[in-house]
Amino acid sequence: MEGAFPADKVLLATALTRWLSETDAGEKTSLASDAKIWKTPKANSQPTDTLYYGRTGKQDAVIRFFTEILRHEEPQTLLLFSDENMDWMTEPEYFQQWGTLLMQILQKGNHIKIIHTVSRKGQEMDAAIRGWLPLYTTDRIHPYYCPEPKDGIYRRTLFIAPETAAISSFSIQDNTDAAPNLYVTDPEAILRAFTKEFEGYISICKPLMQKYSPLAENSAYQTIL
Repeated sequence: MEGAFPADKVLLATALTRWLSETDAGEKTSLASDAKIWKTPKANSQPTDTLYYGRTGKQDAVIRFFTEILRHEEPQTLLLFSDENMDWMTEPEYFQQWGTLLMQILQKGNHIKIIHTVSRKGQEMDAAIRGWLPLYTTDRIHPYYCPEPKDGIYRRTLFIAPETAAISSFSIQDNTDAAPNLYVTDPEAILRAFTKEFEGYISICKPLMQKYSPLAENSAYQTIL
């Protein structure tokens, strides 16, 4: 039959060798390029979402979050909320690093809207006050609290820099050892999911404090009374 392979193995090997040697060089280059496309991932093919696990994972995610905000040229308003266990933040060395970076962020002109959890236990509340009080001297923090009761079982963290990244996590009560912390840089996810969630929550919150100048002394008395 015309075109059939020769039965003799020697003849078959010779024919294949001749065919391979006569293959057009341009075709070989094309095949090699195709193979390279499949083997070499594109530079921008890395996923924008990254998972960090547990307490140390949250520490790493927050440091990355703060660092990327400092690299961002234009100031923005950060949206922060967490009622999760604060153990990840209160280790002395990390606590100092956290406070230093956040102060630099505020001094650069960024603002913060934060929903504080006022139902924390005494030790956690003390740590929160020690951490945040120096930062309030920048006059760039706008605090809120939610008067509605929560069950305290499902805990939530939501840190958002609308033009940079977001951190999202859930945990059960105080168990954060295995909790995943999702780090997202996709602008659409930040805007359409996490920012909308924060806005929905803060809409049922109230200002935690109000600022008055000496000229508004009467207004302050009226608020207290």
